[in-house]
Amino acid sequence: AAEAAERARAAARRALDRVEAHIALGRLERERHDEATRLDRLEHAEAEVARAGLRLAACTMDDARMAAIRQAERAVQTARAASRAQATVLNVVLEDGAEGRLVLDGRVLQTGSVDLTDSATLRIDGVGTIRIEPASGDRARLRAELTAAEDALRRMLNQAGCADPDAAETALAQRRQADLALNAARSVLSHLLPGTQDVAAAMAEARRRVAALDERIARQAASLAHGPNPADAAGGEPGVDVAATHDAALRAMQAADARAADARQALFAPDETLRQAAADLAGVRAEEQSAREAAARLVRDMAAARTAEADDVLSARQETARAALAQAGQAVQRAEAARPEGTEALADAAIRRQERLIQDGQARLGTLRQDMAALEARIRAAEGDGLDERIAGQERLRESCAAECAVCTREVKILHCLRDTLTAAERAATERYLAPLCRAIQPALAALFPRAGVTMEADFSVSRLTRRMDEPFDTLSDGTREQIAVLVRLGLADLLRARGRPAMLVLDDALTYSDAGRLERLFDILTDAADRMQILVLTCRAELFTGLGARPLTVEAVDKVQ
Repeated sequence: AAEAAERARAAARRALDRVEAHIALGRLERERHDEATRLDRLEHAEAEVARAGLRLAACTMDDARMAAIRQAERAVQTARAASRAQATVLNVVLEDGAEGRLVLDGRVLQTGSVDLTDSATLRIDGVGTIRIEPASGDRARLRAELTAAEDALRRMLNQAGCADPDAAETALAQRRQADLALNAARSVLSHLLPGTQDVAAAMAEARRRVAALDERIARQAASLAHGPNPADAAGGEPGVDVAATHDAALRAMQAADARAADARQALFAPDETLRQAAADLAGVRAEEQSAREAAARLVRDMAAARTAEADDVLSARQETARAALAQAGQAVQRAEAARPEGTEALADAAIRRQERLIQDGQARLGTLRQDMAALEARIRAAEGDGLDERIAGQERLRESCAAECAVCTREVKILHCLRDTLTAAERAATERYLAPLCRAIQPALAALFPRAGVTMEADFSVSRLTRRMDEPFDTLSDGTREQIAVLVRLGLADLLRARGRPAMLVLDDALTYSDAGRLERLFDILTDAADRMQILVLTCRAELFTGLGARPLTVEAVDKVQ
């Protein structure tokens, strides 16, 4: 029974291996299809770049040549306008029945106006002929300028291979479209290339991978050619895929293992110790065999994957695909944002309206160009009417104004310099004037506010207190302001005493808002100053100054002297 179970287990193992081989063959075929698809896309993108490059090379028009053609066209229009401005106007009004009797240089005239820029012969049927000579003295020059401008325009159009300026504009638009198509094709090709690899190398690498996959597929198919198909092993039922067959083979393998284990367990039942050892050995061997098979499969899969495509190439392809996906998403968002609101009919109506506006603008532009040419011709004809003298007068006036402006600018700079100098001198004098007072205040201020300083103004007022930052005096608390005021008066008294003048300090309820800690330090400062001068404290709250330790004074009534 044990041998039969082992044979069944071996048969199940062989069936499972064959199913796994078919799964590996399917995976190789999918990889080959993906690689062939990428190769086709590379070839198509390269062909599209080549076709776009040929279309661009076939375009004979560029921006520089189009600019020259436009300039030549403007020169022709200017020459024509100048010629029409100097032309003789023939106004024709025909009476009833007179049609066909007026012929100008072989052309029958109708009611209207005719511009004559050259000599012409007017024939009146039944009357005679009239020779018309325009009175313009510049007729020959204007005709020569017009002819030269038309010849230059014709040469440029012939060089570009265009019949007229409109055809040149069309050719330039076609070139721009070809340029855009070439850039788009190159962008698609660059997204298909891994990293900075060129097209030829990428295509050669893709072909090499396709050939390697074909070879591996052929070997795998040859190894499976003499065995049964997994679908046949599953019973030949149609629609059964390889994955289901693999699951069935795996379950059969597990069942065979279970039956083999049961047979071995029954074989070694008489001896419990031997049976336990055999079971442990079988488990270890099974685990070892499974581990070896799994390791072998992993090694084969890893080698096949690395042979097909390196890790860095796969990473580059992944990054390229992500970048292309991000760009495509941004393009979709831009297209959605740029899509106009409304229906397609409204969009078509808006397009037609804009086209009519463009046509009207072009017609108006042509009319304005003609008017401008006529005005330029009139300006050239009126060049001797004193324009140069007027221009020279305006230039002299401008130079006079510029000189006056320079003088004013210099005076402004002098006044600014004087203002800055006076301000600096005033600041320096104030600092020298207040420096002794600031020095006299500083010891007591440092005792009350460590590492602090005050800024004094010219009227002996305090403008700011500097501790960790500058604090305006008005923003300080009431207690801090009254404490600084007491210190300033104490400093003034010290200055008077230092100069030999008698001084005393009188405080009238000056420490009303001080807290207990600051009040104690102020008492120490006043006690120290009492050694140098007399200090008189007037207050209605005697209990607040009990800690000062000074001699209290009282006001007593005095009997009226008889």
